[in-house]
Order: sequence, then structure tokens, then C-alpha cells
Amino acid sequence: GENTEPSYFENFRMSTVEIVVVGTGKSSIELIEKTARRPDIKKYDEIWCVYDRDDRLASFNESLRLAEKHGFKVAYSIQAFEYWIYLHFFEHNGSPLERVECKKKINKYLNPFGCSYGDMTGKKIDTKIWFLLHLVDKSSGKTHEELAINRAKKVYDSYDHKNPVKEESSTTVFMLVEELIKFRQIA
Repeated sequence: GENTEPSYFENFRMSTVEIVVVGTGKSSIELIEKTARRPDIKKYDEIWCVYDRDDRLASFNESLRLAEKHGFKVAYSIQAFEYWIYLHFFEHNGSPLERVECKKKINKYLNPFGCSYGDMTGKKIDTKIWFLLHLVDKSSGKTHEELAINRAKKVYDSYDHKNPVKEESSTTVFMLVEELIKFRQIA
């Protein structure tokens, strides 16, 4: 992605990990191919490609195979990265959830805090939204990030992964976030 994904991952404060965000806005196949051609690719211990399924149904499963061939890990979202953000605030069963509906519900949560996603600021996760994604939920005692991880895992585990393109709505972003949490600086 060009906006949401880079702005989300740039907010991570890492102590011993270098995060290089390359927002391409290209198709998943092009993203993987472009990443594989990077001259500095060998200096990284792990490579994660983060992208949405969007409407590119025909190439989605192929993109996962190509990433595996190159040794890359994938943090995907079906339909959109907004689904990952949505799971910070709302439980979901994995049934189809359009990105427009995600955005509306995200803003329903954010607006009382004086911020919004995807309007005047574009589709970016600014520091105020980042802060809200990490607040402790009063009813559960967990951070919204922890809730999102648990919710995403629950949905992910409900699928058999034989045909990921059909796993709507789901996300594997939680896998990357769990890896990053291991190295995150405490502010």
C-alpha cells in the first residue's frame, strides 16, 4: 500500500530491528518481484510483504506461492488492511466485510476521540490513531492491539488455508505484529 500500511508500520519503535517500509501501491505480484530485485535484499534476516487481496482474485494465491519461493513472509488482508484496524475495536466472525463498511465502523469508534481515518488526512495511521490502537480496553483489560491479534487468530484458525483467496474476511497481519512486538521499544 501507499498510505495505510507504511504509516502503520512506521509507528513501531524498534530497538534492534530495522523496518524498511517500501510503499509501492502495486499488485501483490509486482510487490514481491520488486522486493526480490532489491540490491540490499540479502542483508535482511526476514522479509515481509504486506498487501491486500483487493479485487485481484486471480493472482492472490499465486502471489503467496511466489513469496514462499523467494523465502518471504506475507502479512495479507482480505479485503483490505482496514480489516486489521477494524479488529482492534470490534469482534468479527470472518464473514464478508467490505472496506467501506470497515472504514465507517473504524470512524464510529475514532470520531468521539476527535480523529478520523481516511478523510482529510488520507488513509494514514497518525500518532493519535496509533495511540488509540494501543489503549487498554476497560472491559477486557487487554490492549486493543492484543484484542486485534486474538480476533485475527480466531478468524484465521477458522479456515483450512487450502484456497486463501476465498478466506474473506481475514488477515495474517497479526503474525507480523507478533514478530515486531518481540523487539518493540517501550516508550
